Amino acid sequence: MRSAVSTEDLPEKLATAEFPRAFFGVIAMQFVFGLAVSTFTILPSVVVRHLRGSSDDVGVYAAALAFGALAAAPVAGFVLDRVGRKTVIQLACLGAAASSFLFASFLDVRGIALPLLFVSGATFVMIVNGLSTLVADLAPAESIARAVGWQGAANAISPTMAEHFAPTFGWHAPFFASGGICLLLVAIGFFLPKDRTIEIPADRARVSPRAAITALAPLLLTAFLAGAAFTAISTFQQPHLLARGASSVRDYFIGFSVGALVMRLGFGSLPDRLGLPRATRSALAGYALVSLAFTAIVPPVLGLGGLTHGLVHGVLYPSMVALSFRTVGAESRGLAASFTLGAFNGGSALGGLAF
Repeated sequence: MRSAVSTEDLPEKLATAEFPRAFFGVIAMQFVFGLAVSTFTILPSVVVRHLRGSSDDVGVYAAALAFGALAAAPVAGFVLDRVGRKTVIQLACLGAAASSFLFASFLDVRGIALPLLFVSGATFVMIVNGLSTLVADLAPAESIARAVGWQGAANAISPTMAEHFAPTFGWHAPFFASGGICLLLVAIGFFLPKDRTIEIPADRARVSPRAAITALAPLLLTAFLAGAAFTAISTFQQPHLLARGASSVRDYFIGFSVGALVMRLGFGSLPDRLGLPRATRSALAGYALVSLAFTAIVPPVLGLGGLTHGLVHGVLYPSMVALSFRTVGAESRGLAASFTLGAFNGGSALGGLAF
């Protein structure tokens, strides 16, 4: 695979690339959405500390959320490209609000909570895929990876908040707050760019789902394995460290957020400069090293572990997503985002169960 933009004048193009005002509106909405979805990053702590569950229970709860995202991925790709980004995002925000409120109400009832987690995962993937495709629609062609990185940076600021919020106001409260934020997102969604039909050149047909999967096959396998590695690090370090006397795992979230922000804001154009395939491979090598380091993680260095994880994820995520966009073309970005992030969520789901 080769990056579509690899010419000698790329540095100059990156330096002069301009983003429209609507792009920054989408980034702002991503930040607000990050506040809502960040609540669910503390699920392992909720299961262990509130529900008195085991590591097996942690895997089941994490998998329910990820399987919901996996199941919705093909549908998300179809409707985003044919119905429109704005419409799908608003409907998904409404569904996310309902599932969050219900999950908060039935948190202690496993038979109800798990299906609601599945629904939450499905609505979340609709929202994040919709915002990702909007970001790519609005960004200059030579800066798609940087644009996706900025989207991820807006999401990276928030994961520490629920960890502070829950012990003070109770374990149910953050999920009620998530539902309220999702309702706010429905209102914000009215200010998103209007749905528009992407014109397909006369000499080229719209990419079919099967053709997209074939073209993206190496990247989808990569995303699947990366999703499993992400779950191994972010989910199972929590019960591991709590069992060893840690009173909180917030240092990990703080470190991860800092690392992701440093990479996406300070070095956001790095994937575009390196070339997307090379940046993806380099980030995967970093993921392998971080995964190995977490086998020996102890509470005093948890923040450092989160920092290194954030750094490598801050390169991997925008590189993979931007590479998928460039592989299938502008008219099928919804499919590209859905299949790539669906593969990542599939690895996360199956990894959660297997681990």
